[in-house]
Formats: sequence, C-alpha cells, structure tokens
Amino acid sequence: MKHIKDLENEKDIDDATEDGEAMTGGDDFAGLRQTPLTRKELPRRREDEVDRLQERIANLTAELESREKELVEARHNSLSAIAEADNYKKRLEREHQKRLQRDEASLVVSFIPVLDTLDKALEQIAGDAPEVGKFREGIELTRQQFHDILSRKGLERIDVVGKPFDPVTSEALVVEDTLEHADGIVMREFTPGYMMDGSLARAARVIVARNPTGNKEKSGDEKSSD
Repeated sequence: MKHIKDLENEKDIDDATEDGEAMTGGDDFAGLRQTPLTRKELPRRREDEVDRLQERIANLTAELESREKELVEARHNSLSAIAEADNYKKRLEREHQKRLQRDEASLVVSFIPVLDTLDKALEQIAGDAPEVGKFREGIELTRQQFHDILSRKGLERIDVVGKPFDPVTSEALVVEDTLEHADGIVMREFTPGYMMDGSLARAARVIVARNPTGNKEKSGDEKSSD
C-alpha cells in the first residue's frame, strides 16, 4: 500500500499535468494561439471584399450608363426616321396634289375652244323667227352652264376691250387707224383671253387702235362707257 505522502505526490503531479495541458496543449490552447492571427486577417479580407464589390458596382454603373446612352441614341434615331418618313409622305402628297391640279388645269384649258365655238354659233344665229329664238336660247343656256363649270375650276375670262393694250395678256393681230379711240386702246377681240388660277391660259387676240393724232386720252365713247 502506498503511503499517504506518496498519494499526495501523485495528486500533485496529476494536477500539475492538467495545468500544463491547459497552458501548453489541447484544443483550447490552439484556439487561443490562432485567435490573434484571425483578427489581423479579417480586416484585410473585408477590405478585399469591399474593393471587389465597389469594382463590380462601378462596372455595372458603367454598363448601365452605356445602355442608357444606346437607348437614347436608338430613340433619337427612331424619332428621326419617323419624322423623315412623315416628311416624305407629306412631300409625296403635295406633289400628287400639284400633279392633279396641273392635270385638271390642262383639262379645263383644253375646253376653251369649245367656248369659242359656242360664242361663234351665237354670233351666227340671226332672225326673229320663234324657232330661231328657241335655238339661240338653248345654245346660250348650254354655253352659260359650260362656262360656269369651267369658272368653278378656276378659269376666268380677261376683260381687255376698251382698255390699254397689254402685251402680257393680249396679242395684237391688227392695228387699226381710228379717231374714235385713244391710241393703244383695244377696240375689239377676235378671241377672248383666259386666266387659269392666276396664270395666263390663253392670250386674247385683239385689234388695237392707232390714233394718228397720237391722242392718249379716251374718246367720247370710251369715256361714256366708264
């Protein structure tokens, strides 16, 4: 049997061993040894993560700005294309309308000889017989209706008789000496002149007075006509 003293010594040795493990070995000691290193590395890791996040955010921001710029350019190009197409459509419509107006004006002008024919027919009809009167009335009505239709389309007869000769709207076929009219006055017209929408469609063919006295004043007949 061991002595009490020996047992106390063994207990002291065991206690010392446990204290040594606590100070120099075991999991607890390893944790205590590694903790200071983790605390040093943690801020660096956080800084690296923050840098990566900031770089990612910067890349995403740059990409977003680039996409927004592309979107603005695409919208601008789209609006420009729409405006250009609309202008092209309007230009085509205007050209189409002008072409129709030119064609219509050409058609109206082509009917002027028909008016001339009706006017000549009325000049040739003479006599007091009832049948002649009815025939003349029918031609006058036809001529008036036809003239009204052409007038609504823009045809306008030029009034030149009794006025100074205008070479822009009239063509002098004959110059006649007379004392009854002032010099340069249109005495009569062979065929009337017409304007179409403000433009000369046909010049009037006229007889112009030439007063040997060189009188530019109106004669008595012309003054009375005023």
